[in-house]
Amino acid sequence: MNTTTTSINADLVGQLLYGGSFAVFLILLVVFIGLTAILHYHWINYDIKISGIKTIEWLYVAVSLILFYGMGITFIFIIL
Repeated sequence: MNTTTTSINADLVGQLLYGGSFAVFLILLVVFIGLTAILHYHWINYDIKISGIKTIEWLYVAVSLILFYGMGITFIFIIL
């Protein structure tokens, strides 16, 4: 009986990781923008005080930027 085996090339794995990590980064960015738009709509249209909205939005954006910065640094190290 003949069995055929295929070896996975390291370059192929690297390309798959690069493409997959880039796709995940972009998908997360799109999801973040969508959730931000939804949250902003609900905060504005459902009677939250204006000063409260500004504080919540600044806190949300600050924490999100820190997380996206960390995700971007991780992404850079994955593709190097």
